[in-house]
Amino acid sequence: MYAKEEENLKEAIEMDTPLTAEGFYNYLQEQEVGGVIQLRHAKQGDMVNIAISQIVVTVVFAEEGWFDIKKSIGNNNRKLRRLIRSWNSSQNDLTFKYDTSDNTVTAEGDFDKDQTAEELLRYLDRLLDTYFDTGEEE
Repeated sequence: MYAKEEENLKEAIEMDTPLTAEGFYNYLQEQEVGGVIQLRHAKQGDMVNIAISQIVVTVVFAEEGWFDIKKSIGNNNRKLRRLIRSWNSSQNDLTFKYDTSDNTVTAEGDFDKDQTAEELLRYLDRLLDTYFDTGEEE
């Protein structure tokens, strides 16, 4: 009985704690999300890098939380440029760009550090599935 109460108290405390790079990193490790996960410390804020296949997600815990998702996609083409323009004009949460120097598409956005690690991971996962075609078959 005490173990359950202790677990509930721990969860309640975690809910009131602002999300940090270290907390998010530990959560990713617990969830065994796969890929290479790194915790880095920098002047602009601590960050977590997640590299899975040809996708790199960088989550920066600066004064304002922000992230970018970068994927190598091969050669630039007009269809891709039109798609990026469409994405940029159809929603305000993310900014997409194509880098011709390394043939990558990058999505940049912000996140609220008041959310939980689980909520942030769920949000990033939804973006990956929607824009970077990483959805897993259910």
